[in-house]
Amino acid sequence: MGSSAAMCNLGYCYYYGRGVQRDKEMAHYYWETSAVLGEAASTYKLGDMHRNGDIEADESVAWLYYCRAWRLTRHEKDILNYPNICLRLAQYGEGLLTSAQRAFFASEAAHWFEKRIHMGDPYSDDGFAQARELYEKLAPQAL
Repeated sequence: MGSSAAMCNLGYCYYYGRGVQRDKEMAHYYWETSAVLGEAASTYKLGDMHRNGDIEADESVAWLYYCRAWRLTRHEKDILNYPNICLRLAQYGEGLLTSAQRAFFASEAAHWFEKRIHMGDPYSDDGFAQARELYEKLAPQAL
């Protein structure tokens, strides 16, 4: 019906096999369609698909998707997507961002994952731990 959020959710259903048989081609279709409509979650998931080789493996294309996703969410800082996007920029920005920029993104990710944990989100612990560890590694280099 044209809802980018619904298409994004269908992408998750197909990618992870939530209520339907896993089908990465269908996930790609729904995420790509949703990303064109400006859905940040679909956009970074397309980056993941390129990074993981689910579709043509291309780290440069993955990076472009991560950057676009950040531009889509940076002003509203959507708590469901913003920390995931920041974490990817921190993790995969080596050679593309300064240590200070990567430390900033890791700090942002940790902060927003922690907010999600305090809201009762049981799935943010791993993201928080990864962001925190990366920040502690990058912060001294950024000074």
